[in-house]
Amino acid sequence: MRAIPRAILAVAKLGNGQMKKLSEWQLSRLRDCLRAYHAYGTGKEKVSHNWKDVSEAIDEDTGTTIKPERLRQFVEGINDGAGGKKYPVPKAVDAIWKFVTDENVMLISEEELTEFRPSYQAGMRLLEYLDQNFDDQRIMPPAKLQGTYRARTDGTSDAVFSELVLEAPSSDGLITIAKTEEYFDRAVADDLDGWSVSEQRVIRNNFVKSSGWAILTPEDNLIFFLKDEQNGRNQYYFTLGSDFDHTEDAPVTELVLLAHDYPLDRDYSEADMPLIKQVAKHAADNILHFGRVA
Repeated sequence: MRAIPRAILAVAKLGNGQMKKLSEWQLSRLRDCLRAYHAYGTGKEKVSHNWKDVSEAIDEDTGTTIKPERLRQFVEGINDGAGGKKYPVPKAVDAIWKFVTDENVMLISEEELTEFRPSYQAGMRLLEYLDQNFDDQRIMPPAKLQGTYRARTDGTSDAVFSELVLEAPSSDGLITIAKTEEYFDRAVADDLDGWSVSEQRVIRNNFVKSSGWAILTPEDNLIFFLKDEQNGRNQYYFTLGSDFDHTEDAPVTELVLLAHDYPLDRDYSEADMPLIKQVAKHAADNILHFGRVA
């Protein structure tokens, strides 16, 4: 069994001196923090900043200088020459980590950036099981699936903002994934764009972080398996629709996923509604429409 190569994109030195390898979902969270600070400042200083201001704030807080244009490119990206964008990571990414997790800045906590790494042996076994004798080779997930996707779902009282990060597929076809969910009262959810990250952290009701892996079946179905980092609770997602095509180079922009939990039980069904109709309603309520973050 070959080792699973992970998409490690940068290395940061944490406050305790430990070297930390950062993966794409962590870099995505760092970008979100800098983007919010650039637009809204912090809870104590709710004013917009230009990239020179952001650079000076990082320098003042950490003693490390990162040029404003390097910060802008890291957050907003630059054209890659093929119609897409790339996001070059500054060498001093550890200073960005230190800045956004500083308790005086209050953009994000160390716990929210800590990576949970589940076992991948089950994923490899499943891929082997799904191999078909009449296929010349395993159908690999396209690299254009890699990226950050976001969705919003509204419940009775909460609005849930989900972020799903897909790493580059391994040489065996396994996709490492990470997901975060932030819960807010429905009453304030529509106004969150005007709130800084630190202010959102204060008013949110819950934060859930999950990690795991996804595979692409020979039928082009993506199946996601994740575990809640806090309690190990299982999460399953299946693709109902997507705009990815093996014959095109354009990045995937949409993933429509069905979240599956416990099956509905007749004992808990509504007497005036047939179980099959309740199943259809249950499925409709658990569809997440993820869109790629540019």
